[in-house]
Amino acid sequence: AREKELSAFARGLSAFAGGDFPAALEAFLPAAEADPPSAAYAKKCRGLIERPPQDWDGVWVMTEK
Repeated sequence: AREKELSAFARGLSAFAGGDFPAALEAFLPAAEADPPSAAYAKKCRGLIERPPQDWDGVWVMTEK
């Protein structure tokens, strides 16, 4: 029943890891309201779009709880 949502999330993760934050954001946004992980990734994507990392290695280092 959640195949479409999970597929979009997987696309978002792939784009995120590859540094394509606009595409990742687009994949996470449809489910962000109802899905906390999608919302967290969407928020992170927005931040990375505003302040692109110098050397993106695909790792999201958590800096807050």
